[in-house]
Amino acid sequence: MKVTELSPRQRRVLHKLAEGLPPSQVALETGYRPETVSRLHRSELGRTELERLRAVAEAALAEALPKLVADAVTVLQRQLESPLLEIRTQAAYFVLAKLTPKPTKDVARQPGNVFEVVTVDDTSRADRPGSPPLKFNKDVDHGKTDLQN
Repeated sequence: MKVTELSPRQRRVLHKLAEGLPPSQVALETGYRPETVSRLHRSELGRTELERLRAVAEAALAEALPKLVADAVTVLQRQLESPLLEIRTQAAYFVLAKLTPKPTKDVARQPGNVFEVVTVDDTSRADRPGSPPLKFNKDVDHGKTDLQN
């Protein structure tokens, strides 16, 4: 049997499986019984088509990824350069959360673990010489955030 011998309905099932839906969900959405979806999924014809669909999706993602990353970096850079302290703080926290190694379970559960972001060259506070920089605290144990003077 060749891949071209799949019915349109079977192709629809395999597309949904390739998208990552579980066979039980695919069965609900296509009207097939779960056993039929699983049988198609396990068949040589189904496996071959799934492999092809995944390769096509992977190639499309590989082609689109550089632009998506560049766009995301541009948005983040704009947020980090925002005149609004809250926007800059949120962007900085996002960067730190993504780049900071995750603490071990024991460390994360200890009360008082705090991430601190200190703003540099904060023009919104320039009217108060000698004012300490604002600090953004994130309490790992309780998920609380607050700005402090």
